[in-house]
Amino acid sequence: MKSFIPYLLLCITSCCLGQANILWEKEIGGGEDDWGYGLCLSDDGMYVFAGVTASYDEEVPDSIGGTDIWVGKMSPDSTLIWSYTYGGTSNDRANDIQKSFDGGYYFTGFTESIDVDITNNNGSKDLVISKLYPDGTIEWLQSFGGTSDEIGNTVIPLDDGGVIVAGTAFSDDGDVTNHIGSADFWVIRLDADGNIIWDNCFGGNMEDRARKIIKTQDGNFVILGTAFSQDGNVSNPLGGVDFWLIKINIDGQLIWERSLGGSSADQGSDLIETSDGNLIITGEVLSNNGDVDGNHGLTDAWVAKLDTNGNLIWQNALGGTMVDYFLSIKEADDGGFVATGNTFSDNGDVSINLGASDVWLVKLDANGNLLWEQSIGYDLNEIGNEILSVGEDIIIFGGIQVDHLRHGNSDAYIVKLRAPLNSIIPIHDALQLRVFPNPSSEWIHLSHDDIILDFQLFHSNGQLVKTYSIRQNQFSLNIQGVPLGEYFGIATLGNGQQVSIPIIITN
Repeated sequence: MKSFIPYLLLCITSCCLGQANILWEKEIGGGEDDWGYGLCLSDDGMYVFAGVTASYDEEVPDSIGGTDIWVGKMSPDSTLIWSYTYGGTSNDRANDIQKSFDGGYYFTGFTESIDVDITNNNGSKDLVISKLYPDGTIEWLQSFGGTSDEIGNTVIPLDDGGVIVAGTAFSDDGDVTNHIGSADFWVIRLDADGNIIWDNCFGGNMEDRARKIIKTQDGNFVILGTAFSQDGNVSNPLGGVDFWLIKINIDGQLIWERSLGGSSADQGSDLIETSDGNLIITGEVLSNNGDVDGNHGLTDAWVAKLDTNGNLIWQNALGGTMVDYFLSIKEADDGGFVATGNTFSDNGDVSINLGASDVWLVKLDANGNLLWEQSIGYDLNEIGNEILSVGEDIIIFGGIQVDHLRHGNSDAYIVKLRAPLNSIIPIHDALQLRVFPNPSSEWIHLSHDDIILDFQLFHSNGQLVKTYSIRQNQFSLNIQGVPLGEYFGIATLGNGQQVSIPIIITN
């Protein structure tokens, strides 16, 4: 038995080549509402996350008041190493976190507070930017803005120890200079101590929002967002709402700008530079003309490759007849791309809907062609806000709302997957067994499209721990008292096939 079971598990797992195998998944938070937005890798290979929390228990160490900025560090096996809250007694949130060159971190978002960690607020929402030491404690924290709302959405560290932050400015006073319209792309360069070197606004007379900034190989910066404007810096609007890219130099001066999309509402969310020096953009499109071809209905998740001047090379609209969109994309080691976001569909490119909205994971080849896709979720709403590609592993971070959360109404959600060995086999042919939460200490919940006849729990050494007779599509198992460690479960389905999944039991 001890020599046969690991071999059996390997064979079963290897049969499911068209889907990414979930290694573990975890909801993080406390008794109130929590949500995850940003994720980066630390120098020691850990996962550092940022988001928002209203909790004050479980994985959340304390509540300052209102909603707080929440930052934590996790190991690759899902162990929470540290967790901190920052802000004041009003509402505060982090939208992005990035590693600094000295091993610390920068986060950006917004604050409505004017106390505790927030020493200055110019009115309403201020953009907040902070430098953290490697242990998560504050090195410095600053807030900038005017008498209206300013929000930080994206931050990029600089070689000199400073940063450039991009977001949205509604104000035309205070720290905001050169304001153009209702809301502008707002870009700020800070020195190593968090002091403003320069700021600049880009856009037109309507609402324009910056979502992502990257540094390109030529030493300049490209910023992606959404433009409602059809004047000002927006020289070639396509109609409705467009993806809008601008390229600026280190001094904040505009080099070029581009609008992409069609005649309807199209919104940009993420941007990367590829290994060949070109650009990949992603977001959502309601259009089916102009630069967009192949929309399946309502909004589709859109991905496009651009040259170094912002000219379209290829595009692909993915989804079904409902609302689908991408929020994050990364280049994989094989030259293709992995993207995540949200899907409400159960047709077209989407093989299954697991309930309401699901995290949607997509793998594309280097030319933007769909290789496989996977819905990840449960009975209510889940969303993938950030994706990392680390060798053969994929990490998705976002938020989850399900009926059986061990915490509050919503939690931050992180899932780690192992990419399939053969990306050509479509997900539609794969068998998927879901176990949640994983790791767990008390209960695990099993689900599958087919009837689960029985479920066998094996220790990683091959020893059979217990057999459960189920004969349902969904079932909850009490694992209290099972020793901590790594396990595998094998489910026998109503069609006679068997599927397996690794399970981690923790305290």
